[in-house]
Amino acid sequence: SGSPLDVIISTLGSSKTVIMVKKAAEALVGALDAPTIPRIVWMTSTGINEATDQAKSYPMFGKPSLWFFGYGGFGWLQYNILIPYIIGQELWDDMGHSEDVIRASEKVNSKTVIVRPTNMHPVSENVAFSEGWWKEGCSDEDLGYVLIKADDPPPGKWINRRAIAAALIDLVSDSAHDGTAKSLFAK
Repeated sequence: SGSPLDVIISTLGSSKTVIMVKKAAEALVGALDAPTIPRIVWMTSTGINEATDQAKSYPMFGKPSLWFFGYGGFGWLQYNILIPYIIGQELWDDMGHSEDVIRASEKVNSKTVIVRPTNMHPVSENVAFSEGWWKEGCSDEDLGYVLIKADDPPPGKWINRRAIAAALIDLVSDSAHDGTAKSLFAK
């Protein structure tokens, strides 16, 4: 008769040895065959699919631009060094393919907001879930975020992990973005 769930939040990620985000999207879409399905908040990353040009325009300093062979300074670094040599192209492409799977199902896509956070910081030196881990990076007053379209200029290139979590939690009760993909930035 329908799903007992209201919302599913996915923050899954692959590793260089286990590529799984597309497979998870396929499993999720396959499992959602009831007449009523839950809403989905599906997180991938900055610069996926139609948001590629947005991330390519990330500057090292100043405003977004495409001055360096079609890239901003940081955009060039991200797409020519970080993704192919640090993150891994297969892992990066897996996130885009997962979005394609979600979008291929009209029913699932209409109940899904795809969230693409910009580059996350800080890298933590604290034990996960410790008090220091929870508090690092920004104060409660600095948890502001903005969701924008892929063709909007990026307002920055960094976002705190706590602000990402705040956005994901807010999207549980905010269905205004369902059926869309949004880039997530700090305010």
